[in-house]
Amino acid sequence: MESDKKNLAEMKTFASEVRREIIAYISASGSISYTELKEDLSLSDGGLYYHLKMMKNYLERDNQNFYRLNDNGKRIHNVLFHEQEYVLEKKQIDQIDSSQRIIGRLITSNIVYYFLSTKTRSFIELNVVLIVVAWLFSFTNSTFSSIAILFHGGAIINSIITLIHWYLYFILIVVILKVMKKQFNSVDLSIAVLVGILPYLIYLIPAGIFFLVLTNTPIWVDIILTILLTACKIWSILLITGGISIISKCKKIHALLIASSLILIDYIYLTIYTYIALGS
Repeated sequence: MESDKKNLAEMKTFASEVRREIIAYISASGSISYTELKEDLSLSDGGLYYHLKMMKNYLERDNQNFYRLNDNGKRIHNVLFHEQEYVLEKKQIDQIDSSQRIIGRLITSNIVYYFLSTKTRSFIELNVVLIVVAWLFSFTNSTFSSIAILFHGGAIINSIITLIHWYLYFILIVVILKVMKKQFNSVDLSIAVLVGILPYLIYLIPAGIFFLVLTNTPIWVDIILTILLTACKIWSILLITGGISIISKCKKIHALLIASSLILIDYIYLTIYTYIALGS
């Protein structure tokens, strides 16, 4: 039973094509520096840091601080690339990779990896970005959450609602993952959720410019901004999906459903509110 659990854990660790490539590259090199590994495999600092952290039980460092395989790493390399019994396992892993390739590329996990590599700084920076985004939404007379329709307090109320929205979003994701009995680090998860704020800057910068330059917004500007906001929301959900999947080790399709939960609830509320408003 213990052996089966160990084999399953190793399969999950090396289900990642990047980690299989890293262990093969280190084995071929004998030993290699962090910088060389990053450049030769075209990985970001955050991405390589995270993958090496996941592979820590299979690596060691020499006197020059270069990475090389330890005995456990040599064993798993032999299993991955030489033993015939791995053929079936590799086929299963390739099938998983194939089914998740499209979502995986859209998620752009390197962004999540980057922020996870410097947790304290990232947590502070992303909260500052959240405050800026909340202010920009109120400054441009935009509403991030449909709940803001209930209130008519202007810019300050709208920005506060935007802030509360994200923290409630984080709490909802925590609750869902707890119900699913997934293990995760709360700080890592908060960073993964806050990363989803970044795409909205792409919408808010042109929205702010149009708001300052134009007295009356033409219909074509409204259409463009609506399309841009929708695209940013989709990208935000995909980024958060990647973060949830990385932190909690749940399947990407489950992470996607979790990441979409608050948006779905928001639109359900908006539909109900509109129906009641029209009825009255």
